[in-house]
Amino acid sequence: MLTILATLAFQGLLMVRGVLSARSLGPTARGEFGTAVFFSYALTHVGLLGTQLAIARRGVRHPDKLRELTRAAARMGMCTGVVTMLAASILAAVALPAEKRYLLPLCLLAAAHLPFQHLRLSLLAVDHGSASFARYNLNRLFFAGIFPLMLGVAWLCDVVSLELVVIFAVLQPALACLVVILSRREWPFARPAFPTMRTLLREGLPYAVATAAAALFLQIDVYAVLFLADFETQGYYLVAVPVAHLMVAVPNAIGLFSFRRGAKVGGRLDRGQLLRTGAAIIALQCVCAGAFALVIDPVIRTLYGEAFAQAALFAALLIPAQAVHGMAVTAEAFLQARQKSMIGVWSRLIATAAGAVTIAVLYPKYGVWGLPWAMLVGHVINSTIIGVCIYRFRDQEAPTDDDGAPAVEELEEEDI
Repeated sequence: MLTILATLAFQGLLMVRGVLSARSLGPTARGEFGTAVFFSYALTHVGLLGTQLAIARRGVRHPDKLRELTRAAARMGMCTGVVTMLAASILAAVALPAEKRYLLPLCLLAAAHLPFQHLRLSLLAVDHGSASFARYNLNRLFFAGIFPLMLGVAWLCDVVSLELVVIFAVLQPALACLVVILSRREWPFARPAFPTMRTLLREGLPYAVATAAAALFLQIDVYAVLFLADFETQGYYLVAVPVAHLMVAVPNAIGLFSFRRGAKVGGRLDRGQLLRTGAAIIALQCVCAGAFALVIDPVIRTLYGEAFAQAALFAALLIPAQAVHGMAVTAEAFLQARQKSMIGVWSRLIATAAGAVTIAVLYPKYGVWGLPWAMLVGHVINSTIIGVCIYRFRDQEAPTDDDGAPAVEELEEEDI
């Protein structure tokens, strides 16, 4: 329950961040900020190469080796962070639309947050796997709260600018990374470290492919807005996306426990338990979606101001897609722990293709207003595939290798 409350508080702080950045920048500058951080944010989890979940899984299965695992996680996070920073910088230089290329220096600055963020996330993965949820939740809350604190002070001092907000986006993970290191009372780069980075990369490979597919699927509408809309419309849409994403807050928290249940040897689900759990999550999402839809317009107008009134319609249209998305999150966490990550890969690739086709069909007539419907089509397809597959694999135990950890199946043989 505390983890669920912490997750809701985390989402609430992210919403405060969104409110302050929107009100202090305005629709057009908010769109510029979204462009500046898009490439580095989009690659944040992709660049971890699945090692975050591999680390968490080892934390579940090897509680006696947490110190060595922490050291290995620190090395892995710093390595992936630097590589991802370079990849985000190159991608921004190549893919940024011509009319928005003047933002390239800010894109490069935003990419500097990645080494800090990867180190932080890798260390938190140890806490996730070892069930150290107090430290896990406190760092997430600090991370979510430090940005709006800095931005709020700057706003009160009337010194907010686009460049300053991007700098805050770099300082946010840097300060949170420092806190997570200090909370361990030991230098995480000490020796010995176990397992090796090569082992973590090998074990994380299925998760890496799944994460890449997720990033492509979940960002397809934001990427489309980047190329198809002006900065003002982009600003509206980027305000709407995190507001609607609140529908995934509770399923994300439940997914932490679902992952641990799936990672345990013998953690089977009987048919009745699975159906009851599924029905409860569906009912919860439907009730929350209905209640959220009733208050979304006055909430956005009150929090963001009348300048962002158009964002309320985007958010309302995105609620059904995010509600369905939340239904898949909990189920997929169980499948990931069972080494069935490729199910999510194929389901998202299919859903991405369906979403892209829907965008192509709807955009000529409805413009960017067709994007929420395209996302709904994709999420329904993805959630249906995930639901069918978790029913199929509900009574299978996690495969084990010689050291007692779930085995990494060959990539082409995995079907999430």
